[in-house]
Amino acid sequence: IDLINGIKAENPEIWSPDFQSEIIEMIHEAVKLEIAYAKDCLPSGIVGLNALLFTDYVQHIADRRFERIGILKQFGSLNPFPWM
Repeated sequence: IDLINGIKAENPEIWSPDFQSEIIEMIHEAVKLEIAYAKDCLPSGIVGLNALLFTDYVQHIADRRFERIGILKQFGSLNPFPWM
């Protein structure tokens, strides 16, 4: 996040809609991969953690990252793990 914000501050001309779309696509792909990993690791879940809850958590964290770089939330998921 700091790297992206630093690049934006030093080179504001590159923060174009096309570049923002690329960033959004990359983060969406990362979320997709994290969810696939959770489904592989937690096929039946464990006490207090399953792939569905992990999906919400990963999407929640991605939205926080989007907001920190100046992009609107993409998922709207709530944090199912308030202790994290």
